[in-house]
Amino acid sequence: EFLAQLVLIALQAGEKLDWTEALASQLAPKTGELSATMLAELIVALASTEQDLPEALAESLAVSALAHAPAWPSQQFASVAKALAELGMLQHELLEAGDVEARICSSQLDERSVISLVWAAAACGMESDSWPIVATRLDASAVLALPTSEQGLLLEALSARRSQSMELFKSLRSSWIQKAASSENEALVAGLLKDLNIKFQRGVEAEDSLYKIPLLLPDQKIIIDLLHNARHPASQRARGDVQLRHQVWSASGYSVLAIPDSVWPRIEAGEAGKQEWLQKRLDNLAREDLIQRAQLSPEIVGELRHLNIGDDGLNFDALRRLAQAPLSAQKRSVKKFSATSKTANVKNPSAWMIGIIKQEEAASEKEQEMAKKPEALKKRPKEGWENQQGRALEDVKVNERLSGRVKNVMNDRVWVDAGLRKDVTFLARGVPWKVGDEIKNLTVTLVDLEKRWVEVKPRILPARRKPKASQESKKTEEASTSSPGQRRKDATSPKPAGGWEHTEGITVASLKVGSVVSGKVTNMFRERVWVNIGAEKDACFINKSMDEKYNVGDFISEATIQSIDLDKAHVVISAPKPAK
Repeated sequence: EFLAQLVLIALQAGEKLDWTEALASQLAPKTGELSATMLAELIVALASTEQDLPEALAESLAVSALAHAPAWPSQQFASVAKALAELGMLQHELLEAGDVEARICSSQLDERSVISLVWAAAACGMESDSWPIVATRLDASAVLALPTSEQGLLLEALSARRSQSMELFKSLRSSWIQKAASSENEALVAGLLKDLNIKFQRGVEAEDSLYKIPLLLPDQKIIIDLLHNARHPASQRARGDVQLRHQVWSASGYSVLAIPDSVWPRIEAGEAGKQEWLQKRLDNLAREDLIQRAQLSPEIVGELRHLNIGDDGLNFDALRRLAQAPLSAQKRSVKKFSATSKTANVKNPSAWMIGIIKQEEAASEKEQEMAKKPEALKKRPKEGWENQQGRALEDVKVNERLSGRVKNVMNDRVWVDAGLRKDVTFLARGVPWKVGDEIKNLTVTLVDLEKRWVEVKPRILPARRKPKASQESKKTEEASTSSPGQRRKDATSPKPAGGWEHTEGITVASLKVGSVVSGKVTNMFRERVWVNIGAEKDACFINKSMDEKYNVGDFISEATIQSIDLDKAHVVISAPKPAK
């Protein structure tokens, strides 16, 4: 705290003292130990100074501010946010940590603090839903009574966020005097533009802007902003007011080329070197503007770095068309264009690029279609699918029964090694067969010697069902077996309102004959017992043992699936052993 007080005194001294830099260097790694009040005072003082200080101090203060953001009182938080914005170091994370939107809407915050927060948020480019609230939150008469400097901050913020339709904005705009940035190099740059035959205007008062434009290139809609001191001496970052001015111009549809005065003394080779440097910067700005408007991804922008973009290269239509293609097609298109565009046959680079993009899009669509097609579980062996040791297909007869193991599966078709020279095949009908599964009782349905093809049909045993008796027979049977007054026995559990299906269960088609299952008893009717085995329909079995009794809710295990009827969604299991 004492070290921070000494630095604070040095910053408020107005001129750099001999010991200021040494103290700042010592304080930089210790800002996390400062109280919230001292930290806020130090940040505000740092933004107000014009002394050159180690940038490590400003960076350390900005990091420490993030931890104190939620706890600062609203007015103190507003002062810190504005100071960090002036230093060019305000991050969205600090505004979000301090809940800037809630503070702006709070009735406890005065107009001056609200303006500070709004200006800070605009300077760091924060998008927010609270901008329409600003006009209703601020009292117009109170704002107009503030100093013109405070009014100017609000006007800049509203202009940068394109809120010119507000009545408050119109009132502030009527009394605004355009700011004019002065630079000793304005005449120099004007002379260079004249030598380059580039049309320009000096000192333009733009109708939609708040600032007098130093140099305007109307044909390219480019503003050249000549900056005497673009960076804050305490942070070495672009000043917040400069960033906001450029945002205002960008919101009005201009591209901005910022040139600090310190650049010109470093350029060698006299006037010719300065002309070349300026022309290159203008070309790069036009290139970046086209790329930004086309909304290309950073990955593709890097691939375009060696290509001509603009009047002599790819125009906006070609870049926009490239951005609309899939990323893989974009990469291949740029690579192919780079390899072919330098030939003598290419007279229109943009049309050439668009043609390549269409070809690569078609190739990408074909690849996606191929990717959707499932591959066989087993790749074709080098020696082929023929089994020279097997029986000849000429010996196979229709209706013959075969057995074997699954050798391959693709889509719904299964191939089985049944001991023949060619594998037999059948449609699986949704049953998930796996390579190596054993299948018995395959009935041969087709033998095509010309195509070397044998079609079989697997046998799935249906559940045993009693033949339907007529209503008259049923009544007679019931009458003969029931004593007088005894009624027909109902199922243990009535049918639920939603039916017996379990929508969350696995499909009946995915079950497999021979699998061992377990589950809970859900219903009984006479000798039949139904069990929830995790499928969409309950399985059932006949309880022939008079000694074994089942109740709804009993858990059974070691039951084997005996048959599956896919058409009727009926699954029969063996009578299980009770779980111990």
